Amino acid sequence: MKRNKSARQPAPVTRKQLAIPRDPGQLPAEWYQGITPAEVADGDDSYSAVFLRFAAPLIDGNEPQALLHTKYGVAMMGWNLAMLPPHARVRALAKLLAEFEVDLRLNLKGTLQELVERKETSFHDNRWLISSFHLEPKENGIALYLAVMNVNVSPDAKPTKE
Repeated sequence: MKRNKSARQPAPVTRKQLAIPRDPGQLPAEWYQGITPAEVADGDDSYSAVFLRFAAPLIDGNEPQALLHTKYGVAMMGWNLAMLPPHARVRALAKLLAEFEVDLRLNLKGTLQELVERKETSFHDNRWLISSFHLEPKENGIALYLAVMNVNVSPDAKPTKE
């Protein structure tokens, strides 16, 4: 049975304009305690250098920029997942994997679990979240730029109810 194309159409979506606070003081205190404002690190800065070492197992050096972007995106997901407490990580990983096709989920799950383990064992002292990254072609390769947020919360912290 075919549907009638003239059947009820969805209502148009009304988009809201959001004002993004520039000063943490404009946010509720619990939103920014333990987080310093984002910092942008260029390809020669320590944040980028650390992240390049972290992502190195995924990179073979011959990737086109689009594939390199995808690989760094997966590395960023692994890094940020490792910053979550273990109880929150499981839920976040399940939610993240649900966004991918079934045939990719197992491979991606294994890769992310390896990256989380790598972060916890080799990069444990680097307590920052990666909010975004940018790749830019340069004369001698591609530069990586990161926007990060420093986090001063224990990875084993439990959520509190107040």
